Amino acid sequence: MKMILATLVLAASTTAFAQAKKMVPPPAKPAPTTVSSTPSYSASSHSTNEITGNFGFVAGAITIGGTYVKQMSDFGFGGYAFIQSSKDKNNQAIVSGVTAFGALVKVNVYENNAIRAYLAPGFGFAMIKDGAVTTNQVTGETKKSDENLISPTFKMGVQYKTQGNLIIGLERMQFANWLNDSLSGYQGPAEYYTVAASFGF
Repeated sequence: MKMILATLVLAASTTAFAQAKKMVPPPAKPAPTTVSSTPSYSASSHSTNEITGNFGFVAGAITIGGTYVKQMSDFGFGGYAFIQSSKDKNNQAIVSGVTAFGALVKVNVYENNAIRAYLAPGFGFAMIKDGAVTTNQVTGETKKSDENLISPTFKMGVQYKTQGNLIIGLERMQFANWLNDSLSGYQGPAEYYTVAASFGF
């Protein structure tokens, strides 16, 4: 009789333990961890628009300019504006005034986490103050007149990436005269060098 009673108690205990074990919820899975990082500036990686401002000097005359580019991967399309102030000495021009604007294609030829190098060929119009100088052979009188050019342009630059969306560096801009044979009075450099600061957004 005692053997039967012990067997029943053991069976009941085993059943209760099994039920209690089933009621224990499975352990929760750990939440996935993510590592976030803030990338350095790269107009070609996350910006679709870029504005560049230029500032420099030529023999004491101020050079300013601006460029807007719609960026698509490592190249973009946009436009430029350029102004070179004039400077005279003893009633003679030593730096001709230039106002230019046009369209360009900007290509990033090299880029890493620190620097970017680019080329930007373009085409536009340029107005040269006192670009033509003629002398009357009879009276000896000198006459000056402004000249307009249809001009291909070429930019190249190297910039250093700072924090945020600003990068800064140096840019060279060059104009070419294709069709105007009267441009005899231009005074100035063959190419213009400026500080170029770009902001992507």
